Amino acid sequence: MDKSDENNPLLLEAARLTGELDNSLAHIRLGHILLEIKQSRLYKKLGYNTLSEYIEANLGFSTRKASNLIRIAYLLKNLDVYARKDHIPADVILPAIAKVPFSKLCLVLRFIEADKTALAQWIANAASMSVVELRKFIKEQEQGHKDDKDR
Repeated sequence: MDKSDENNPLLLEAARLTGELDNSLAHIRLGHILLEIKQSRLYKKLGYNTLSEYIEANLGFSTRKASNLIRIAYLLKNLDVYARKDHIPADVILPAIAKVPFSKLCLVLRFIEADKTALAQWIANAASMSVVELRKFIKEQEQGHKDDKDR
């Protein structure tokens, strides 16, 4: 391993942001950094076989959280595609996404990924509901979807 890899600005910024994860924008920035580390395979230069190994050893949070951060970053990186399918300008939806807490984004992410035309509605739901209300709403949506399949 090259010593200069340890001082890579991406890695230093990831470590710094880990301490600021009470801020939604820090989550978004960290997700982008992790996506870049994943795509560049920078963790391999540091002697780790997987991104998960790097994250657990250096950033101190779970692989699941890292996966959610990366998925949100991917969504934002491709926001123009999602927004076009939902007929909403990306510059209108981005500020709304930035205001939604990470825990709520994680709850609605799979629905946005499954139906890109519902981006604005899921973000509005996440912004306007408490976590408890959002979980209940999701459960009702899943139950309704299951009932539709059973018919």
